[in-house]
Amino acid sequence: MMARKKIETPGIRRRRTVESDGDFDDRQHSEGRKGHVSHAPPSGIKSCLQIFVVSSIIPLLFFLRVSQQDEDSYLRRNYARLTVPNELPPPYDFLPDLLHNYMTQLRRWGSENDQEWLESDTAELHHCYSMFTSATTSSSSSNSPDVLVMNWTHFMEWSNKTMPPIQQSRMSREDEETTRQEIILELLEIYGTHYGFCRFHRYKPSYNHENPSGSSSGSNTFSNAIVPSPTGHARLAFVIVVRRNDLAHIQRLIKAVHMPQHYIVLHVDATMNEGFFFRLLELTQEYDNIVVVRFETAASLHNDNGMDSMTHVHLKLMRWLTMDLHLRYDYHITLDDTSFPLYYAEDFARHLFASSNEVWLGKITDQDKEQQPDSYRLVTTTFPTTIALQSTLFDPPKSVDWLSQQFNDRTVSGSTAVFSQSVVRQLLSSSRAMEIFGRSKYACCEVGNYNWMAAMKTLDEKHGTGNLDPNTLKQQAKTQTATFQLQSVTADENCDKASTKRAVATLSNDIHQSFCIEHPSVVKAVHNQTFTSPDFDWTIPNDRRKIHGGPELMKYLQSAKKAGFLFARSFDFENLESVALLNEIERTIIKSS
Repeated sequence: MMARKKIETPGIRRRRTVESDGDFDDRQHSEGRKGHVSHAPPSGIKSCLQIFVVSSIIPLLFFLRVSQQDEDSYLRRNYARLTVPNELPPPYDFLPDLLHNYMTQLRRWGSENDQEWLESDTAELHHCYSMFTSATTSSSSSNSPDVLVMNWTHFMEWSNKTMPPIQQSRMSREDEETTRQEIILELLEIYGTHYGFCRFHRYKPSYNHENPSGSSSGSNTFSNAIVPSPTGHARLAFVIVVRRNDLAHIQRLIKAVHMPQHYIVLHVDATMNEGFFFRLLELTQEYDNIVVVRFETAASLHNDNGMDSMTHVHLKLMRWLTMDLHLRYDYHITLDDTSFPLYYAEDFARHLFASSNEVWLGKITDQDKEQQPDSYRLVTTTFPTTIALQSTLFDPPKSVDWLSQQFNDRTVSGSTAVFSQSVVRQLLSSSRAMEIFGRSKYACCEVGNYNWMAAMKTLDEKHGTGNLDPNTLKQQAKTQTATFQLQSVTADENCDKASTKRAVATLSNDIHQSFCIEHPSVVKAVHNQTFTSPDFDWTIPNDRRKIHGGPELMKYLQSAKKAGFLFARSFDFENLESVALLNEIERTIIKSS
């Protein structure tokens, strides 16, 4: 369908893992074999009774198990009839053959890698396949009927109203056709999500790391990277999303965080040219524990208010490391290519080893408000671009009540955060968390500052922890900040009206360049105010949030580290004042550890 080169990692065979549809409970997982005791062998009569009981119960258990099969098992067992029409009018005429082939492969293999069959890094339909079959389903939304039937006429009418114009002067007719097809697949996913066809306990964003053509997208697969951790040091997995042609900073960042026991994944945005990709491979080829992968478009590269595809990338790589490669580590760290640590690598590994925290996000300066994901952006990977959709897609609007209540805490994005592997496993196995990420996948704007915190709340609710408990994931996510960051603002602008664009941090003290500090705990510490609770007195006068860089910025960075911050951003090696600030951080802040 889409004629584009797919670049994949060689030498990895897909490992299919058996996972239950229920949520992962790390507490039960860690219990092990407690209380196991051996007993004397039973007598002959007891043995006969046991055999009789077991032989009677097994058929009953088998019957119950078969009767509780979910949709995908029903599909593979009974070959539920596909209801995709044989013919559709243009531009939907490609759908019948594509979806019939897709469903045939899904039924045969149960594949969760949609890119393999849809040839799109973005569109995912494996959890929405009740749109294409006669199998009945129960929607995750209580407002939806138990039996859903796809109305293709309604979908095409809605899609025709929604379909954005494709206006790219450099786009060939073939590129235009494949781009439009990818847009239709994404609209199909949005439509299925809204109308209750999608089952989020089956939503598993996956990185397609197997390619029959054998083309390359990466270096190694950690095959030689299992090195014992030194005593008192954590084993860390770093996932760094690379969106800029800044090899110098990437090299400096790798040296700053690297230790032999860690795992480091560099994700190169699909828009980056192959020359840069192979230079990055050369840069990292001396390391056994660094893998370079390339897929997907991080939409924010093109549009700061684009869809939250950074979350999409990180979820895929979380699943790849944890569920596919079965790597064991202590913390999963998400970064972008503008970040830098506030610790030496060894100090950082010791610091996290000694910590009992499970998540670092960090609430940022903003009044609590509801941020329901109700406006959308699309991103195309065949001809990389982002496309804004109409603000109102559905009439009448349909919401999920429990979801709207979760989107009211603004934090640092989960794309620059720290999670224990226990939390990662819970996230990937929680149907509620996956629904949050699935429903906000195409949402705009700044949804990445809300959905990770919303996911933490759902995990707390599962375990029945109260809001006032300081050990809840929600409270940890509020009070523990991973990354110090700045907003860019002009000298005349008010911090409350500042743009969402991240500012490049510099050492110069320029009155014409201003920054806004997003972290109340740091502002209060600098101004000698007591910081007692993330829910108390978030309103800070604008003159105390606004700075001009230089020594003043260094003071805020020092306070940030004392407050428990782990990283800072954004840095740019093409900006000499930004490099000077990094040098000063290494000289005065990192060496003071």
